[in-house]
Amino acid sequence: AKLMIEKDRDQLSVREEGVLMLELGKFRLQLDEVILAEKALKQGLELSGSPVEIRFFLGLIAYREKNLVEARMHFTSFVRSTRVEDFELEDENLHQVAIHYLEMLERKEFKRSSFKLLQ
Repeated sequence: AKLMIEKDRDQLSVREEGVLMLELGKFRLQLDEVILAEKALKQGLELSGSPVEIRFFLGLIAYREKNLVEARMHFTSFVRSTRVEDFELEDENLHQVAIHYLEMLERKEFKRSSFKLLQ
């Protein structure tokens, strides 16, 4: 099956390959294969014209792994490249979810800086 995917990937446009890497990354995340998900998403991110949603899911992975600087970078890039309206017809509004994660990151950073001031 892997050989078949490699063969088919040669016939895809760069945009289609980016979408494929996004979907593969999301699928791997559902299976809790975080390392493989991150690898697929990063491959997709390297492609020109890759779907901006890749940034959202890389942000999720970074947040989950407590890499807060990288999470902030991906979520910020995603929010700057999208609008709430872009996801109105989706089950989940990724733009709003990314804003929520950025707010949580800000609160965590504020708590850390407040803690340092108290010491």
